[in-house]
Amino acid sequence: MLGDTLTYSRNYPSPGTPYGPAPLTGQATVVTGDSDLMSWSAAGGWGPESGTVYARFNAEANSILVSLPNTGGYIDTGPDFFDGYVITGFSHDILAAQATYTGLTLSFLSRELRLDFLGDIPVGEFSIALRFDDNAATVPEPSAAALALTALLMSGLAVRRRWPSGRAA
Repeated sequence: MLGDTLTYSRNYPSPGTPYGPAPLTGQATVVTGDSDLMSWSAAGGWGPESGTVYARFNAEANSILVSLPNTGGYIDTGPDFFDGYVITGFSHDILAAQATYTGLTLSFLSRELRLDFLGDIPVGEFSIALRFDDNAATVPEPSAAALALTALLMSGLAVRRRWPSGRAA
């Protein structure tokens, strides 16, 4: 996930309905460490923490650490409702996701991860391990493509110099 720009959204009562104060979504580019930390608070939405912070997300290369500093704010509304978070912006399809916390339903649709909490949750931390489709085509960096093209050109010139010209001496 390093380099992916993830979009976080607190959603209720469905996965497609953003919930809470503006801003309704937050974005962060995934880097090593916690400078890409995203927080959701009841008073301030996504962004600078204000009021009661309910969730913090720290995405790394193949996992997301979720910190829940305060309990409450989630209700078990049954299978017809969604009460949690949606994370999008992954550059590869998600093949598997597993959380170390069992009080939520974790689901994924291609490049979207959904965390649906099943009622009030305890204060603490849990992680979500993700496995991505490694067979997805990636676009090379321009400098890498230029280097490969230069190497191919130099190889062609070296072969051409060694090739007999066909003239009699």
